[in-house]
Amino acid sequence: MITFVDLRKALGRGKKARVVLDHVTAEFVPGVSYGVLARPGEGKTTLIRLLCGAMGPDYGRIERNATVSYPIGYSGWLSNELSGAENVAFMARLFGRDVDEFIDEVFHFAELAPKADKPLRDQNPVQRSKLCYGISFNLDFDFHLVDEAIGVGNATFRAKCFDRLMELRDRSGLIATGSNWTVLTRFCDVGCVLHQGQLEMFESLQEARKFLDWIAPE
Repeated sequence: MITFVDLRKALGRGKKARVVLDHVTAEFVPGVSYGVLARPGEGKTTLIRLLCGAMGPDYGRIERNATVSYPIGYSGWLSNELSGAENVAFMARLFGRDVDEFIDEVFHFAELAPKADKPLRDQNPVQRSKLCYGISFNLDFDFHLVDEAIGVGNATFRAKCFDRLMELRDRSGLIATGSNWTVLTRFCDVGCVLHQGQLEMFESLQEARKFLDWIAPE
């Protein structure tokens, strides 16, 4: 479980500070798929960064009795000086996976050839993104985080990413943000609304959307 206890987070300082969470208490339960709805600029990405530990609160605390992924497809940990395989090997060691087995799994999913591997600085953006998705989709967590988009490249690869995300959702928890209603309804059961520093929980995504449309019409 992930628990927010009287959590406060603001971006910026002084009069220009923007409060994203204003003394929020909430729980995220493993095995449940949450879809977070919010208008642009309300702090969906900040919420994801708080959940995975990339950012800390200004006040209150986050209790994690579960493993939490970084956002699926995130590339910030990659070293451009290392090859794809060297980056994957680093992640294998970090998460206690067999290095050779993990490299095979990642490259197979990413549809990349290990023999053609080279430093990331020499790879095109699609190749790097596929590698990131290959890593994300071959690691197990109690919660998988999705920040906006899923998939890259052609329609076939994007469909494969959606299918793998569905598999992860069926065996663990999922917390997803985004503006694509079709995507959220496909993967999420429970709805959350982030608005003016408050995080409201609803039994369904449809209820959450009705509430958001009521308090913050587009």
